[in-house]
Amino acid sequence: MRGWSATLLDGAISGTNRVAAASYALGMNYAPVPDMSDGLTLRGLGTGLGFIAEGGSEVAAEEVLPRVLEASAVMEYPSDAYLEQPFLVLALASEKAFGTTGVEYRGGIEFYPFQFLALRFGYVAGPSIHQQRYGLGLREGPVSLDMAAYPVMIDGSKSIYEQVSVGVEF
Repeated sequence: MRGWSATLLDGAISGTNRVAAASYALGMNYAPVPDMSDGLTLRGLGTGLGFIAEGGSEVAAEEVLPRVLEASAVMEYPSDAYLEQPFLVLALASEKAFGTTGVEYRGGIEFYPFQFLALRFGYVAGPSIHQQRYGLGLREGPVSLDMAAYPVMIDGSKSIYEQVSVGVEF
């Protein structure tokens, strides 16, 4: 399977400004069995959300995304092809941003208490990041709404970064 996706982002740091951005990705997916797949994705087409120092504090800002190549593996449980929706998904990925040193590793678990609702916990580790992430997702057909939250340090105190994205797969 080959395809591309578009994502619209809206993000904010608690108590500060809101920023919007749009990004795109191209990818290929290989699924030898219904409950397991491997993928290769090129991201970084468009703009994303980041942080800049402004007036002595950090604020959310639109940023040019680096080109990133990601290799991923996803496993669903139960592995019964007769079920329409799994209730547990494990995802592992490594990504390399062009023009930088090091590789970032990501791992996550999705739990589906209902067919349309995903509860998520993940962890990102790399040369300059070690971070827990939490979220939930709503999906109906090719349209998805995702919300994520994770801690960021601003002026020595911990704040929560919140992100909402709307995705459409073609």
